[in-house]
Amino acid sequence: MTLYRNFFSVIFILLIAGCADKNRYAEFYRASYDKVNDENAFMIDHSGEPRVIYTRQFEDDLKLFTDDDFVVVGKSIFASPPEDIEKAVKLGKELKVTHVLLSADYVYSGSKKAYKFAETRQIYPVYQVVNGIPIRGFESMPDHVAIPYRKEVPIFKQQAAFLVKRRK
Repeated sequence: MTLYRNFFSVIFILLIAGCADKNRYAEFYRASYDKVNDENAFMIDHSGEPRVIYTRQFEDDLKLFTDDDFVVVGKSIFASPPEDIEKAVKLGKELKVTHVLLSADYVYSGSKKAYKFAETRQIYPVYQVVNGIPIRGFESMPDHVAIPYRKEVPIFKQQAAFLVKRRK
Protein backbone atom coordinates (compact mmCIF):
# COMPACT_ATOMS: atom_id res chain seq x y z
CA MET A 1 0.00 0.00 0.00
CA THR A 2 2.81 2.42 0.80
CA LEU A 3 4.40 1.60 -2.56
CA TYR A 4 1.28 2.88 -4.34
CA ARG A 5 1.11 5.92 -2.10
CA ASN A 6 4.76 6.76 -2.81
CA PHE A 7 4.27 6.20 -6.55
CA PHE A 8 1.23 8.49 -6.73
CA SER A 9 2.96 11.08 -4.54
CA VAL A 10 5.88 11.23 -6.98
CA ILE A 11 3.50 11.50 -9.96
CA PHE A 12 1.56 14.30 -8.20
CA ILE A 13 4.76 16.22 -7.39
CA LEU A 14 5.97 15.91 -10.99
CA LEU A 15 2.60 17.11 -12.25
CA ILE A 16 2.65 20.14 -9.95
CA ALA A 17 6.28 20.92 -10.82
CA GLY A 18 5.47 20.79 -14.54
CA CYS A 19 2.72 23.38 -14.09
CA ALA A 20 4.82 25.75 -11.98
CA ASP A 21 5.55 28.53 -14.48
CA LYS A 22 2.70 28.33 -16.95
CA ASN A 23 0.66 31.19 -18.30
CA ARG A 24 -2.70 30.62 -16.64
CA TYR A 25 -4.33 33.21 -18.89
CA ALA A 26 -3.40 31.04 -21.88
CA GLU A 27 -4.11 27.77 -20.09
CA PHE A 28 -7.70 28.73 -19.17
CA TYR A 29 -8.41 30.71 -22.35
CA ARG A 30 -11.73 29.93 -24.08
CA ALA A 31 -12.42 31.42 -27.49
CA SER A 32 -15.82 32.97 -28.19
CA TYR A 33 -18.16 31.67 -30.84
CA ASP A 34 -17.78 34.76 -33.05
CA LYS A 35 -15.12 34.48 -35.74
CA VAL A 36 -13.00 37.62 -35.67
CA ASN A 37 -10.47 38.57 -38.35
CA ASP A 38 -8.99 41.67 -40.03
CA GLU A 39 -11.99 42.02 -42.35
CA ASN A 40 -14.66 42.46 -39.67
CA ALA A 41 -12.63 43.98 -36.78
CA PHE A 42 -9.76 46.38 -36.11
CA MET A 43 -6.98 43.97 -35.13
CA ILE A 44 -3.63 45.16 -33.76
CA ASP A 45 -0.41 44.39 -35.61
CA HIS A 46 2.41 42.45 -33.93
CA SER A 47 4.45 45.58 -33.19
CA GLY A 48 1.73 47.11 -31.00
CA GLU A 49 0.50 46.16 -27.55
CA PRO A 50 -3.09 45.84 -26.39
CA ARG A 51 -4.50 48.42 -24.01
CA VAL A 52 -4.93 46.98 -20.49
CA ILE A 53 -8.01 48.05 -18.53
CA TYR A 54 -8.26 46.94 -14.90
CA THR A 55 -11.74 46.90 -13.36
CA ARG A 56 -13.56 45.84 -10.20
CA GLN A 57 -16.95 45.41 -11.94
CA PHE A 58 -15.93 42.97 -14.67
CA GLU A 59 -19.37 42.00 -16.02
CA ASP A 60 -20.71 45.57 -15.99
CA ASP A 61 -17.68 46.97 -17.83
CA LEU A 62 -17.71 44.08 -20.29
CA LYS A 63 -21.32 44.92 -21.12
CA LEU A 64 -20.35 48.57 -21.67
CA PHE A 65 -17.66 47.50 -24.15
CA THR A 66 -19.93 45.10 -26.04
CA ASP A 67 -22.63 47.79 -26.23
CA ASP A 68 -19.99 50.05 -27.81
CA ASP A 69 -19.41 47.59 -30.73
CA PHE A 70 -16.53 45.66 -29.18
CA VAL A 71 -16.34 41.93 -29.82
CA VAL A 72 -15.16 39.45 -27.20
CA VAL A 73 -12.51 37.32 -28.89
CA GLY A 74 -12.18 35.11 -25.82
CA LYS A 75 -12.14 34.94 -22.02
CA SER A 76 -9.90 33.48 -19.37
CA ILE A 77 -11.27 32.80 -15.86
CA PHE A 78 -9.39 31.02 -13.05
CA ALA A 79 -8.66 31.14 -9.30
CA SER A 80 -5.03 31.20 -8.18
CA PRO A 81 -2.39 33.34 -6.50
CA PRO A 82 -1.94 36.66 -8.34
CA GLU A 83 -0.85 36.13 -11.95
CA ASP A 84 1.41 38.60 -13.74
CA ILE A 85 -0.51 41.04 -15.96
CA GLU A 86 2.26 40.79 -18.57
CA LYS A 87 1.13 37.22 -19.27
CA ALA A 88 -2.33 38.52 -20.24
CA VAL A 89 -0.70 41.17 -22.45
CA LYS A 90 1.43 38.48 -24.12
CA LEU A 91 -1.68 36.41 -24.89
CA GLY A 92 -3.45 39.55 -26.15
CA LYS A 93 -0.58 40.22 -28.57
CA GLU A 94 -0.81 36.65 -29.86
CA LEU A 95 -4.56 37.09 -30.42
CA LYS A 96 -3.99 40.54 -32.01
CA VAL A 97 -6.62 42.19 -29.78
CA THR A 98 -6.72 45.91 -29.04
CA HIS A 99 -8.03 45.78 -25.45
CA VAL A 100 -7.59 43.42 -22.48
CA LEU A 101 -10.13 43.82 -19.67
CA LEU A 102 -8.78 42.45 -16.36
CA SER A 103 -10.24 41.80 -12.95
CA ALA A 104 -8.91 40.14 -9.78
CA ASP A 105 -11.15 39.64 -6.75
CA TYR A 106 -9.86 38.22 -3.45
CA VAL A 107 -11.51 34.88 -2.65
CA TYR A 108 -9.69 33.31 0.32
CA SER A 109 -6.27 32.59 1.82
CA GLY A 110 -4.79 29.22 1.07
CA SER A 111 -1.64 27.64 2.35
CA LYS A 112 1.15 25.66 0.80
CA LYS A 113 4.20 23.85 2.04
CA ALA A 114 7.40 25.89 1.91
CA TYR A 115 10.91 25.54 3.27
CA LYS A 116 13.37 27.73 5.13
CA PHE A 117 16.98 26.70 4.78
CA ALA A 118 19.52 26.96 7.58
CA GLU A 119 23.17 26.02 7.80
CA THR A 120 24.58 24.57 10.99
CA ARG A 121 28.04 23.22 11.76
CA GLN A 122 28.47 19.67 13.02
CA ILE A 123 31.62 18.69 14.90
CA TYR A 124 32.87 15.17 14.27
CA PRO A 125 35.71 13.40 16.08
CA VAL A 126 38.64 12.44 13.84
CA TYR A 127 41.19 9.72 14.64
CA GLN A 128 44.42 9.48 12.67
CA VAL A 129 47.60 7.53 13.02
CA VAL A 130 50.72 9.47 11.97
CA ASN A 131 54.08 7.65 12.17
CA GLY A 132 52.59 5.10 14.56
CA ILE A 133 51.28 7.80 16.92
CA PRO A 134 47.49 8.03 17.29
CA ILE A 135 46.22 11.60 16.99
CA ARG A 136 42.76 12.57 18.08
CA GLY A 137 41.08 15.74 16.86
CA PHE A 138 37.82 17.28 15.69
CA GLU A 139 36.57 18.43 12.33
CA SER A 140 33.77 20.92 11.67
CA MET A 141 31.47 20.17 8.70
CA PRO A 142 28.60 22.29 7.36
CA ASP A 143 25.17 20.70 7.62
CA HIS A 144 22.26 22.13 5.59
CA VAL A 145 18.82 21.78 7.11
CA ALA A 146 15.46 22.34 5.36
CA ILE A 147 12.79 23.45 7.82
CA PRO A 148 9.24 22.93 6.46
CA TYR A 149 6.44 25.36 7.30
CA ARG A 150 3.01 26.36 5.94
CA LYS A 151 3.07 29.55 3.87
CA GLU A 152 -0.14 31.56 3.53
CA VAL A 153 -1.02 32.42 -0.07
CA PRO A 154 -3.88 34.72 -1.16
CA ILE A 155 -6.17 33.23 -3.81
CA PHE A 156 -7.88 35.55 -6.31
CA LYS A 157 -10.61 34.94 -8.88
CA GLN A 158 -8.94 36.38 -11.99
CA GLN A 159 -10.78 37.20 -15.19
CA ALA A 160 -9.59 38.51 -18.52
CA ALA A 161 -11.61 39.40 -21.62
CA PHE A 162 -9.81 39.96 -24.92
CA LEU A 163 -11.62 42.57 -27.05
CA VAL A 164 -11.47 44.14 -30.51
CA LYS A 165 -13.56 46.91 -32.06
CA ARG A 166 -15.98 45.74 -34.75
CA ARG A 167 -15.87 47.40 -38.18
CA LYS A 168 -19.13 48.98 -39.25
